[in-house]
Amino acid sequence: MGELMKGFMLSRQLPESEKARFQNKEIADGLQGALPAISLVGEAALMTAFCNDCNPDLVFAQQVYGYGKENDLLIAISTSGNSENVLKAIEVAKCIGVKSLALTG
Repeated sequence: MGELMKGFMLSRQLPESEKARFQNKEIADGLQGALPAISLVGEAALMTAFCNDCNPDLVFAQQVYGYGKENDLLIAISTSGNSENVLKAIEVAKCIGVKSLALTG
């Protein structure tokens, strides 16, 4: 996810019109354009709390429901293509208008 939030092979410099919004030149020159991205496995506290109290197969579905906005994109990765937690997240995404892209083995 880190590479989506900054440049990958090339830096994504802010346009001059965007840089002008910042008084601090160091900040304006140091920031890069970003594609907002959240890794659903990076929320250890949420995953632990949810899985202790709820159906663990819904842990990603809950996050998609909580974070997802219509026309967002869920990139779902499952090597088997049969992971219940990933499939349920895709189902929730569909219900709330989040587009899905599945990568399977």
